[in-house]
Amino acid sequence: MANFRFVSSRTVMYAVVSACLCLFLSGVWSGPRTCGAAGPVDAKTAYNLAAALAVKWQPDAKLCNFTSLATGPVDGEGRSSQWSIHFSSKKAGKLMMVTVSNGAASTFIVPGPGARVIAISARTNLDSKQLLARADAAGGAAHRKKGALVTIGLVESPVAGVGPLWHISYSAKGPDGMPGRELFHVAIEGNTGKLSVL
Repeated sequence: MANFRFVSSRTVMYAVVSACLCLFLSGVWSGPRTCGAAGPVDAKTAYNLAAALAVKWQPDAKLCNFTSLATGPVDGEGRSSQWSIHFSSKKAGKLMMVTVSNGAASTFIVPGPGARVIAISARTNLDSKQLLARADAAGGAAHRKKGALVTIGLVESPVAGVGPLWHISYSAKGPDGMPGRELFHVAIEGNTGKLSVL
C-alpha cells in the first residue's frame, strides 16, 4: 500500500472552517435536520442522515469527504459529536457540505466539483465502533488510555483497486484541548478490512 497519510486533525479543522467562511456569501445554508439522536453519533448514523439529504438535493450526488472533526473527538463507542460529510453533484456543478452536530445535520451548498469521489458500496464497512476496536487492538488502545484524542475519516485510496480507505488517527491533546502531535495512525480498507499501521 502507498504511504498515504492524513494531514493533522487541526489542519483539517482549520481548512474546513476557512472554506466555510470564504464561501459563505456564495453558498446556500439550510437549518438543522435531526436523526432522532441527541448527542454523539457513529459514522453509519451520520452517513445515513447526510446521504438522505444529499440524494434529495441531487439524485446524482456522490460522497467525496467523510471525517470526524477535531472539535468532536471519537469516543470509545466510535461516536463523534461533529462529522463533516461532503457530496458533489456533477450535474449541478455544486458541492453539498453536511455537518452533523450531535445528531442534527445542517447543509451548505457551494459551487465546485468537490474532491475525489469515494466509491462507497454495500461492501463498505461504516461501523466506526468496530473500526475503532480494530485500531485499538493494533496498538491504539495504549494511546487512548493515556488521553490521546481520536479522529476518523474515509477517503478514496489513490492506489488502484483499494477503494474506500479509513484512516484512524490518535493524537496527543494540545494545550488548547485540541488534537496536536500524532502518536499512532491506522488505515483500514473499507471493502476488505485489510489493516495497516502507518
